[in-house]
Amino acid sequence: DALSEDATEARVNEALQAISTERDWPWLQTSETIATVAGTATDSPPAGWMKTRVLCIDGEEPMEERSLAEIRGVPTTDRGQPTIYTISGDVMIFRPVPDGVYSIIHDYVKVEPALVADANTPLMPEQFHYSIVSKAAELAHMRQRDNARAAQSLAEYNAWLGRMLD
Repeated sequence: DALSEDATEARVNEALQAISTERDWPWLQTSETIATVAGTATDSPPAGWMKTRVLCIDGEEPMEERSLAEIRGVPTTDRGQPTIYTISGDVMIFRPVPDGVYSIIHDYVKVEPALVADANTPLMPEQFHYSIVSKAAELAHMRQRDNARAAQSLAEYNAWLGRMLD
């Protein structure tokens, strides 16, 4: 029935999200180039961004991540090539404030998108898709308070996790 199909879809997506947050999996790592604007100290991470790994200008040392308090301690009147940054909410803040156009390479981890249509497939390599089934089964059994079957599914999931980490 539709209710159980919705519940199954929810468990599959919950399992996929749980797996995707276990590690910074290679298939979720990507990069983009951010072009700064002179006098503009902020930019937004791309859609699907989960966390930043590295920000750098080609040929330069990677930018150093600092706390928001440290960034706020650097006056916005300081202009130049950005060397430090922070991320506050969904905003990247650079210091010094760019005095020109800089191409910043942004290496980041993206979010595994939810599977909502029959044609959707995870970013995860196909050989690991059964890990999603194992994790979803564990979650379903836990919710039904079937601890024995949940433990069995968790063991199966952990075996998949071991293969994925190998």
